[in-house]
Amino acid sequence: MKLATALIMTLAATAAYAGDDDFPGKSCKRGNASFCRGPAGPQGPQGPAGPQGPQGPAGPAGQDGAQGPQGPAGQNGTNGADGANGQDGATGPQGAQGLPGIVDYSKINAMHATSVAIGALELPTPLANGWSWSAGVGGADDVAVAAGLAYGISDNLFVYGKVSLNDKAEAYFVGIGGRF
Repeated sequence: MKLATALIMTLAATAAYAGDDDFPGKSCKRGNASFCRGPAGPQGPQGPAGPQGPQGPAGPAGQDGAQGPQGPAGQNGTNGADGANGQDGATGPQGAQGLPGIVDYSKINAMHATSVAIGALELPTPLANGWSWSAGVGGADDVAVAAGLAYGISDNLFVYGKVSLNDKAEAYFVGIGGRF
């Protein structure tokens, strides 16, 4: 295609200067017969188009353009309507009958007796590397036995434990004590 364009331009340039009588050194007035021509005849018909030449190689890819700005946020849609309530389920089977509501007052009295006995039990304060103990019986509407033991870590610090029990309940306590 480029070659055909170059040929056409060369022919056009040559034809433009061919009728010029003042072309330097080749004037028709000087008798240069090979250069001088008569008037041009009518234009002949256009010839058939030549075959298409092969396609040239693809050019390099262009750079990506800059990213455009983000568009505005769309409007929120409307909330859908609430669905209909479902049907109630079938009633389940009745559970087994519970135990009768009987209060075991003897258990309550036994626990109360062990609490009273352990709370009333007093331990003497032992000296350093010494032991002290005590035991007793106490209660309220029931009877419990209590005993305690203490060990002196120093003259001002000791550890001790107490336990109280009867046939239905027990209680214990472990602690640390001291004096100022």
